[in-house]
Amino acid sequence: MKLNLQTPLAVVCHDAGSANLIFSWLKHWEGTVHPVMQGPAALIWESIFVDIPLEFDLISALSKSKMLLSGTSWRSCLEHQARLFAAHENIFSVAVIDHWVNYEHRFEREDTCQLPDEIWVTDKYAFEIANSKFPSIPVVLQHDTYVQEQIKIIAPPPKKNILLYMLEPVANNWGTLIAGEFVALEYLINRLLVQDSKPILRLRLHPSEPLNKYDHYLEQYEFIELDTSENVGAAISTADAVIGVESFALTIALSANRPVFSSLPPNAPHLRLPHKGIIQIRDFPNFTLNFI
Repeated sequence: MKLNLQTPLAVVCHDAGSANLIFSWLKHWEGTVHPVMQGPAALIWESIFVDIPLEFDLISALSKSKMLLSGTSWRSCLEHQARLFAAHENIFSVAVIDHWVNYEHRFEREDTCQLPDEIWVTDKYAFEIANSKFPSIPVVLQHDTYVQEQIKIIAPPPKKNILLYMLEPVANNWGTLIAGEFVALEYLINRLLVQDSKPILRLRLHPSEPLNKYDHYLEQYEFIELDTSENVGAAISTADAVIGVESFALTIALSANRPVFSSLPPNAPHLRLPHKGIIQIRDFPNFTLNFI
């Protein structure tokens, strides 16, 4: 795989999704990198590139670079600020989109929109969406080395009746009084409680979530435990099936031929992941473990 990267390269990320894609490419690239990271991306960078320290001055890192490669977090402003400066200084800017929703919002902050010079994606669905949302911006379909790395380490199903739940913050509460991630999780739990034989429900935290966020559920239900696997591939290896709301990790499980479910509750809008094969448990009133 040959990436069209210029050196020196400024790399700016916050969330884990696009960071994982970018870092998997950079492991095979020999140019000079000026990394500026916050949030989960900083921890991931330090675990992979132990000999390349993070830089904390965004403007300085960009000023030393010929190109910007940025993530597209939908809450952090770090990457947006980097794209604004790159545009002002005529630094070629590439943004990596790692998901299939909220495309426009990723480039907007406080009524200011700053698009990159080029958008990179890693699958056909994202390629089609990005082209339709941003017809004036070149969209490049890159090889997804990160997903391939994860698939290679996924072992066969253990056949131990283990259901892995890929947690994630959810922006919508669907008209309830609690956050959407709790609504979806409780919907699944209630579906499982009526069954005579319950699986082990293993919760895997999103990289942006605090360790104690779901302690209430761990304390209340004996069949729920916390996943502590090193990475997504290892986590999927421990499970017979995978469930979540609209997590990127669901698509990795699909690629590994695991049964994959969405826990979107009945009052939520349609599933936005375009991938075929994701079963929505709300479509099956008699959903049981026989589906696994």
